[in-house]
Amino acid sequence: MLRKEFYQSIPTLEFLSFIHAMSLSSADLDGLNELLGGLMSIQNDPRRAAEETLETSWRGPARVGVLLLYLATNAANGSDDTVRSFCAILFRRMAIRSPKDLGSVIDRTIGEIDESVKTQIRDVLLKGFVSQQSAAVRRKLADAIAEVAREDASPRGTWPDLIPNLFDCASSQESSLRECAFRVLSSCPEMIETNYIDRILLLFEAGFEDGDDDVRIAACTAFVSFFRESPRNVWSVMSPLLPSLLNSLPRFLENAHDEALANVLESLVELAEMAPRMFKDMFSKIIEFCSTVCKNRDLEVNARLGALELLTTFAEVSPAMCKSTSSYASTMVMINLSLLTEVSIDDEDAAEWNNNDNTEDDEDEPEYEAARQILPALISKLTDKSVFKVQKHAAAALVNFCEAASNDVLDPFLDSLLNNLLALLQSPKRYVQEQVLTTIAIIADAAQKKFIKYHDALLPLLVNFLKSDLGEEYRLLKAKCVECATLISSAVGKDIFSQHSDNLIDIMIVLQETCTDLDDPLKSFLEQGWGRICKLIGKDFVKYLPLVLPPLLQTAKAAQDVSFLEEDEAEEFNNSEEWDVINLSGKLIAVHTAALDDKEDFFPWVGEIAQEIAIPALDFYLHDGVRASSSLLLASLFKSVVYATGARSQETSSMWAQICVKLSEVLRTEPVPELLMAYYTSLVECMETLDPEILTTAHLEFLAEAVHANLTEIYERIKNRDGEGDQFTEDVDDSEEEITDEELLDELNRVITCLFKIGGTKFAPFYEKLLAPLVSSFIVDDNSSIKLCGLSVVCDIFKYFSEYPDSSNYLKYIIAEGLTSPKSRSGREQPTRSH
Repeated sequence: MLRKEFYQSIPTLEFLSFIHAMSLSSADLDGLNELLGGLMSIQNDPRRAAEETLETSWRGPARVGVLLLYLATNAANGSDDTVRSFCAILFRRMAIRSPKDLGSVIDRTIGEIDESVKTQIRDVLLKGFVSQQSAAVRRKLADAIAEVAREDASPRGTWPDLIPNLFDCASSQESSLRECAFRVLSSCPEMIETNYIDRILLLFEAGFEDGDDDVRIAACTAFVSFFRESPRNVWSVMSPLLPSLLNSLPRFLENAHDEALANVLESLVELAEMAPRMFKDMFSKIIEFCSTVCKNRDLEVNARLGALELLTTFAEVSPAMCKSTSSYASTMVMINLSLLTEVSIDDEDAAEWNNNDNTEDDEDEPEYEAARQILPALISKLTDKSVFKVQKHAAAALVNFCEAASNDVLDPFLDSLLNNLLALLQSPKRYVQEQVLTTIAIIADAAQKKFIKYHDALLPLLVNFLKSDLGEEYRLLKAKCVECATLISSAVGKDIFSQHSDNLIDIMIVLQETCTDLDDPLKSFLEQGWGRICKLIGKDFVKYLPLVLPPLLQTAKAAQDVSFLEEDEAEEFNNSEEWDVINLSGKLIAVHTAALDDKEDFFPWVGEIAQEIAIPALDFYLHDGVRASSSLLLASLFKSVVYATGARSQETSSMWAQICVKLSEVLRTEPVPELLMAYYTSLVECMETLDPEILTTAHLEFLAEAVHANLTEIYERIKNRDGEGDQFTEDVDDSEEEITDEELLDELNRVITCLFKIGGTKFAPFYEKLLAPLVSSFIVDDNSSIKLCGLSVVCDIFKYFSEYPDSSNYLKYIIAEGLTSPKSRSGREQPTRSH
């Protein structure tokens, strides 16, 4: 009976065409019908059996084309909407999967099947798309067509009927056809050639003004996709349509179509990121409209947040336009303050807090410092009079305040602060206790020596709690307790801590032995705590290394999950010149690099850390912090080897060879400026420790190639940036970027200096081959940073390689152009030329 039903799912003409085209036996067709019936079964056993059959019998290269054509035929002509929808979804899923037994992970099955089968699939899907269909089925057919239309499955010219049919559908009387035509165009904008530009713009304008919400949404999304794929010389032709697009927004608002409004705002965010200045003439109206949306509490949250995100995007990509529009800043402040005061309808505690009039009197003189106004208000909430969530949020707010406050500001309030916080440690709510421990830790870190008088009372209390035998649900609380105890110890100093150091360290060792679960929250807090204690007691920590390091290294090597740390968690160590931090697979390891630089104590672990953790971690592309920290760690490990075994030892030579080859490799491929800076820093630190005798010509060639690649890329980036600035985008000041191209050039100059200084004449042929042409162009460039980089290299040549053949030509240029040219008598280049 099942088989008969699916025979009947395909109309006779299509059914016969399918059998004839594929030369199918009745057994194969029966098998496909039975497979489809099993996959659609609501019973688990038949469905599981069908899924296994699909995987083992129909995904191979010989039969997958038959499967896809069968699914496409049923998607277009199935017996009912359920069959059609299911087959369209399954077709798309099978089409985009990587081919079985051939191809690579980036290939798609639809791109690998026979061309004749693809031609039939295109015809079947397109005919089904334009025929009578429900809106839901047509959307799924549109998604299937979009996958087949991509370049790998349908190279340009192989589906000539598609674009004309889509254009006709976009002008159809049927709203479903109009919407789904834009849906396909949105997914594959690259297939619209420039000779269609006039017609497609007319279709977009009609779509923006369409009476159907779904059509307007699809038109807006397709417009943004087409805009993104179009060359910039086409943008000016498309920009006049922007007012029509924006005019569709009030209609969504008036008709209370929240979801539609949110979808279009999402598209506008992407458009604003690409061409913010295109909105300039309408920017005031956009601010006004978005403000209205954000303040309308009757709208769904996605629409309100979409409006806020759009306004925020302009601040990021076009700050000058925002500054020049007087209403922008005040509107944004009011919107955000208003949203901050809103309370979820099911959050009774927050509602009580929000409506509470128990605030500080307004009699304080206006000149009082912010601390005298804020801290008493927060302290007053750290009592039993406040509900638990208020206590937690007040304690959390103190963290933000104390991180920026000096110990002198905190000093007058420490007694009342800590008395209230210690009382809250007895709270019946574990989340309050956890937050209180974090807050105490941050206060100790901010107060430093002023916290000493509280240390003797608090640390034994924390140690006793850590010794207590509580359930698994208290592991995070113990973790917070470790954090609090070690931060307090760091704040008061080694002498005060020594009174309790043995007790705390012993219990931390015991706790570490209990951390057998990879997801145990205590593990990461213990790792950070060990780092603080190591920093605090210095060489006295050496005796604990055999206990502490092995499980940390094992965790680093075994863990695969990536968790992103908050910046302040690593900041305490990164801000110290004596420390480097490695965040490997979400696991933080703080290494006392000052100790590694001049002591042998760490040497037994250097090889394992370098070869099994630090060097492999340079390829850990899932997390930037892993690569940066591991590169910085390598320099410290290398210094440890040099100190322990000598500058010319076999161990030193082997370690340098590994570091040089790996850093040279990643320097040529790394796109992130912050990581390049870390690699340069690590390389310079290694080379400054290096004995010239172990620097081979092969090493110099690797490094010269990497430097050449980086200089070329940075040069092109700077020149492209200098040439930008048009009617669509704004030249955003990059002074707030963590690492600028100019800073990268400065660090590259340090690398080149080391190469000249240590490589000497061995470096000359590689400079001549790879860097000399760049330097010659750099010193005459109009960009001051590029010119300064070139002049700095010339300085190195005069200082370390005076016999270089072209040094006289460099000198003539500097005398003729550098010192006598009026345009160069100021700025950063002048001291370099003079030098």
